[in-house]
Formats: sequence, structure tokens, C-alpha cells
Amino acid sequence: MEATQDFNNERYRIPDNTDAFFLGLLSVYIFLVGVPGNTLILLAVLFSRKLQTTSNAFIVNLAIADLFACLVQPLHMVGTWANYYSSSLDSMCLVASCISHLCIACSIFTLAAIAFNRFVLVVCSSSTYQSIYRSKFLKIWIPLLWTLAVLMTLLPPLALDIGKFGFDNNTHTCRSIIDYPTADQYDSIIVFGVYPLPFFIIIVCYSGILLTVIKHDRRLKKRKTEMSVISSDDPIQRSATVLTKTITKQLSVTSMEIRVTANMFIIFCAFIVCTTPLFICTIYQCLIMPYVRTVLAINSTLNPLIYGVNHPIFRSVFTSFLKCKPVPEPSNFLIGLRRRIYALRES
Repeated sequence: MEATQDFNNERYRIPDNTDAFFLGLLSVYIFLVGVPGNTLILLAVLFSRKLQTTSNAFIVNLAIADLFACLVQPLHMVGTWANYYSSSLDSMCLVASCISHLCIACSIFTLAAIAFNRFVLVVCSSSTYQSIYRSKFLKIWIPLLWTLAVLMTLLPPLALDIGKFGFDNNTHTCRSIIDYPTADQYDSIIVFGVYPLPFFIIIVCYSGILLTVIKHDRRLKKRKTEMSVISSDDPIQRSATVLTKTITKQLSVTSMEIRVTANMFIIFCAFIVCTTPLFICTIYQCLIMPYVRTVLAINSTLNPLIYGVNHPIFRSVFTSFLKCKPVPEPSNFLIGLRRRIYALRES
């Protein structure tokens, strides 16, 4: 049964205890699973030389955004379970909402950047990829993603008075306050500014990758068929054999990239499943909005699981962590860390 409480001469609705308890438990789950999982991703890249690639810089950025989204879940839990109102509760929700909105937007932009990165890697020439993703340009890519996220999610409510973050006494959650006069304008910025362009980029890039893979597969099968009809006594058989080996080698490299690309597409699909309900409920103001926002936060716990199952290198490093075994091909950082530990033990 719902209850009410007076504050600032207004009636304040306390949601059903069952709903509040369940939402609070979900926040606890997100924190307990997401923080270790995303930390594991960061440690894997830090300790493994094979994972320290240009493409994985975006994965690290995604893990950082997810990690912070998980770290503020205890604040959301307090807001959900609180049966009182105070200015400190409003300030706490302001911090939680700012970080959550910022990290969600940055995750979306990062997924679009990952899709474009995979597109250039698979579809374009290696020289094109190297020119776009040189280290000096990479230093611009990552800050740009966070800057866009700040401009779209934090600038309107904090500087332009479009929307307001805090404790929403209608839904008893930390969020963009529904009753604020400019709340609809802020929702429009989120719905039409944050979502459509990144999703369009992602769909176009992965569609282009799929078409390229299909064409490559057809060309490869055609070449193999043509070489199979060459007589074994034919003098050009040797060159055909060399060509076969070259194609096979190229295919093995491409297969690895395709597997990684497919893994990133799975991550995008998981993100779509978690964000679509929020996209719809933001437009139509669903009554289940607190649950929808929690489902979105659960997405921050999924990526480590997806990497652990589908990404071959991450899976290998994760296995080394869990079994307390040496990391294959350790990074310079890990090698230096081991040396310092050995030196401390001997001293």
C-alpha cells in the first residue's frame, strides 16, 4: 500500500514497499556484478600486451563508463529505499543522476565509435586505418566522446535550466524530475539528440561489414574452385599453392577480426535490448519507468560476461586471472610490476 509524507507543504508519495525493495536489490546486484566485471576488463587490458590495441582503447572507454554507472548504484538504492526527504537526499540524487546520464550517453557514443572503428578495419585498407587511428588522433577520439556526452546530458540541466536532476518524489528515484517545467525539452534532447545518430552510424557500419564479409567469402570460394581444377602436373601448380596459402593466411587474420567484430555487435544488440524500453518510455511516460531505468543500468554488467564468453583474447586473460596463472604475453607494465614486487621481497 502506498503512503504519503509531508515536506515543503506538499504531499510526498512513497511507492509500494515491494517495488522499492526489488529495485533496491537490482541496484545492489548491478553494483556487485558490474564493478568487479568492468574492473576485470581494465586490468586485462593493462596487464596483457595483446589487448593493448587501438580498437581496445574504445573498449576501455566503454568499461570506464560502465564502471562509473555501476559505482553510483548504491546512491540510487538509497533514493529508492529512503522513506524521508531532505536536501541531502536531493543533492545525492543530483550526483547520481549526473553520473548515470553522462555514462549512458558516453556508452552510446563509444559503441558508435567502436562500430566505425571495426568498419574501417574490415572494409578499408590498412593504410587508411593507420592514418585515421594514429596515436595522436586517438588522443582526440576519446575526449571527444566524453565532451559530446557532457554537452548532450549535463549542459542543458546544469547550465541552461533545461530539465533538472534530483530526487523525483513521484517515482521515488534519482532521475530527471518529471514535474519540472522544462522536463519535456530535456527528454526531447535525450530522445532525439543522444540516440538516433549513434544508432544510425552503428547500423550502417555493421551492415557494411556484413556485406564485405559476404563478398570476401564468395571471392574466396570462387578462387578455391578455380585452383581446384588446375592439374597437379600443371607447371603453375606451385604458384597456385602459394596463392592458396596466402589466401588462407589472409582468411585466418580476417576471421579473427570478424570474430571480434561479431562480439562487438553482440554487445550492441544487448545495449539495444536494454535501451529501447527507456527510449519508448521517455516518449510516452510509462508507469514502469523506474524498472526501465534499472534494466538500462543492468547493461553495464553484461559486457564483461560477453567478453568472457566470446572474445578469445579476453577469455584467455580472464581465465588466467581466475586460475591465478601468469597472463600470456604480459605487458611492460605487468613485467615492471613483477620486478618491483620481487625486489621488495628480496629487500
